[in-house]
Parts: sequence; C-alpha cells; structure tokens
Amino acid sequence: MRRIVFVDTSVLTNVLDVPGKNGERDVVLPLFREMAQDGSTLIIPIAAIIEVGNHIAQLPGDDRRDRASRFEGFLRRSLDGKPPWVVSGASWDSAFLRELVDGHPRRPGMVALCTSRVGTGDGSILLEVERYRQRSDVPSAVPIELWSLDQGLSTYGAALLAR
Repeated sequence: MRRIVFVDTSVLTNVLDVPGKNGERDVVLPLFREMAQDGSTLIIPIAAIIEVGNHIAQLPGDDRRDRASRFEGFLRRSLDGKPPWVVSGASWDSAFLRELVDGHPRRPGMVALCTSRVGTGDGSILLEVERYRQRSDVPSAVPIELWSLDQGLSTYGAALLAR
C-alpha cells in the first residue's frame, strides 16, 4: 500500500549512519529499505534537515564530509522529486510560526508542547505533517505517517494522525 512517511531526525541519523546517533541502525535500515522499495513517499521535514545537518557538522573530519555528502544526496533527490523522496512544500513564514506558537484544536501550542518535553523542532514537524495532510493534491485515502524513534514526538504524532 502506498503511504506518505515523514522521516524524523532520529531515523535519518540511523539511515545516514551518523556516529553517536546511529544506535538503532539494525532496526531502522531494513524498514527504510522496505519503504523505499514499496512505493512509499518519504519526506524530510525542515526541522529534521536542520537537526541532521547540525549533528553532521559536529563530527570529526572524514566522518563529517562523508555523512554530509550522503545527506546532500538525500536532499538533492528530494528536490528533484526522485523516489522515494519528495519535498513537503512547507513554508516557514509568519503564518507557520503563528500556528506553531498558538497551536490548533488537534495540536497543542508551543508552551504546552515544551512543558511536555516536545521541543519546537518536533512541534514544527507535527505542524508540517498537519499542513501536508490538508493539501488538495494529497488524496485523503493515502495514509500519512510520522516515523520517529523519539517517544514524545511519536506519541503526539500518533494522536494527530489518528484524527
């Protein structure tokens, strides 16, 4: 079955084999390969792009260059629309920021998320998923998932996607 999967930082660091952030690679890599082959659409949220880039920038020399090159490949494939990657089309403008801060009936605002140990980056991913679901070119029958190894983000993501 075709599905859309937002891929969180915790998953990408395992796929890219980022030292110190790759402890669940044995579990993540087979699932990643399965999704890439079964027609799933994989989306890297903006916050994950920033966070993964920061993790890579902190690596020592050769590891930093190697992982940065791998990550650049993922991003270029997204920009080129090459399966399984696509760009979500989210725009971090004032409306996005306002909705992130204020929340929505289906998603808490920034203060509630932060006090629940869900940071602003993860909150922005939840908002990006929500906005993607509302796009007119995304059929309502296509499942949208959030793949994260972060328990807090997974909990909010499951609740958001269940509605």
